[in-house]
Amino acid sequence: MAQFFYNAARFPPITKQSLSELDIGSILSNPKLRHDVNFDRELHFRPNLDGAKGRSKIRTAEEYWEALIAELELYNYFAQNTTLPGYDEQAWAPYIKASQVRIPLIFETIRDILKNLLPEREHASVDEHLDVSMLMQEIEKGVCDLLSISRWLAQVLKAHCAPMRDAWVDKMVKQTEIGVQTCSVRSIVYGLRELLGILEAMKLDVANHQIRHLRAMLIEATIKYEQECHWSRIECSRMSVESSQEWYLREKALNHGALPAPPSKNESREQLAAFVHGVSRKLVTDPREPFPETFYLDLDRLRLIRAELQDLIHFEICSEVFNSLTERLCCRTAGLDTRQLLRDALFAITSFHGSREVSQRWTMAIGNIAVELVRQALQLAGSSQVYDSGLVQKVEEELRYSLSPQPYARHAAALESSLVQRVLEGAVAHINSSPIDIFNAFIAPAGSHLYPSPPPPPSCYGEPAIVLPVRHSLPRVDAMTDLTRRITHIAILHWRTWSPLVYLNKDIKTDWSWHITPCTTPQPAQLFHAPTPPPPQPMHRFRGKFTINPSVEQETDGNKSLSSSPEPETGQPTEPHSPSETASLAYRNRPR
Repeated sequence: MAQFFYNAARFPPITKQSLSELDIGSILSNPKLRHDVNFDRELHFRPNLDGAKGRSKIRTAEEYWEALIAELELYNYFAQNTTLPGYDEQAWAPYIKASQVRIPLIFETIRDILKNLLPEREHASVDEHLDVSMLMQEIEKGVCDLLSISRWLAQVLKAHCAPMRDAWVDKMVKQTEIGVQTCSVRSIVYGLRELLGILEAMKLDVANHQIRHLRAMLIEATIKYEQECHWSRIECSRMSVESSQEWYLREKALNHGALPAPPSKNESREQLAAFVHGVSRKLVTDPREPFPETFYLDLDRLRLIRAELQDLIHFEICSEVFNSLTERLCCRTAGLDTRQLLRDALFAITSFHGSREVSQRWTMAIGNIAVELVRQALQLAGSSQVYDSGLVQKVEEELRYSLSPQPYARHAAALESSLVQRVLEGAVAHINSSPIDIFNAFIAPAGSHLYPSPPPPPSCYGEPAIVLPVRHSLPRVDAMTDLTRRITHIAILHWRTWSPLVYLNKDIKTDWSWHITPCTTPQPAQLFHAPTPPPPQPMHRFRGKFTINPSVEQETDGNKSLSSSPEPETGQPTEPHSPSETASLAYRNRPR
């Protein structure tokens, strides 16, 4: 306990500053969130406890609460000494003062968060009940009534938080009551811990409520807002776009004459086709090549799509070997059901090799893949055998050849050609649509199984991307339709945003004749300059609804298409948890 007391953090793991990233101003000035909202109908915030940094946060929090227990034990010791004969208040005063490390700060934190959540008319009551100097004097004298404070807090919280939080509030009061009645310092600390958790959940509820109400506005303003922010980054030399323009011009020259001829001479379509071909090449043919810097807001989505495309190519190669095997055994080819079973089996086999590169996972699993292909082929042929060592060896040799660079490149080229055609058709059809119409066209309604849903991007708030996770939800047989939809959506928004700024700008350094008001809001961290240190990890991240904690639930109505003027949602609190009652109505109001 002494070690925790001396070494643990002074401030609690949840503070007013850590929750400030959920304020409406931070939401509106977060380019990453405002971009990601275009790709997820259920985007929302949740506590960010993922990965190694998340585990470090949990460990730091545990150390803090243990230190708080030690501090309260010291208070008990000092309070007991005051009743002993010969107690010298002046002699003990320095020790009492030195032990007040965290308790004053946690009371201040609770007070500040409450004032941020509650209407201004209740701030005086908060200051009265959470007068930190008075509370510390009562604690020093051993007369602080923590139970009455917790009951007052419960009354305030139940009046302003969602009804679903009431059981949590009662649990907080119960923990404090047990601690007071049994003189258990640990139970009292558990009560304080529950209180901070409730306050964080309330702030998350407010932020997610605001995102739902502002989603249509955020989407509609996507292109204009992003152009302003990108222009601000370019103007202050935080972003170099010459290489991105060179990439586009190189793709345009490389594919001139090789692109599908449009029905009429249409320069804008040819420019868009060159861009689509360049994106497809980066995704399929050049999987190790980095994307241009202009794609920094879509990097995680593109990396996931690239990995899924590589998986698709590897599966098609294995499927070709499987069809050749079945034709030799029983003169039959695999049907859709067999193909789906084969896909599920092969993806389960390759996922066993963890988060390695896609090609490495498939190469390392060749032996097991060969066994599975032979097993399913024998089953399709009606054989009683489930294993044939001779066939397995031949299939393994055929797989090693088919997965070598030259045959792989042939399959990749065929996929790229098909992808360009599909994406270009979708892009041409929606290139002039509004962002809201684009969103409704490419994002399936909540609960819909029209498209298999992609996993969420692993990074948040502009952090450098992390290693891609192993995908446990396997793509369906019609994965090409889903991949085309996702690529087309990214391509349309990207082209609409960046083409006038970079790709079609003849003089990237001086030709800014059209006026854009520079964006003064905070910008996302740079992802392409190695000397720039990474930003601190935020306390909260935004994800799709299927990755949330069960304790952070909210009613959503995602089955409706968005319009630029969203209707008020039913079942929401009539009074927001806003710092001021005079807040704008638009602002008063949870990436799979």
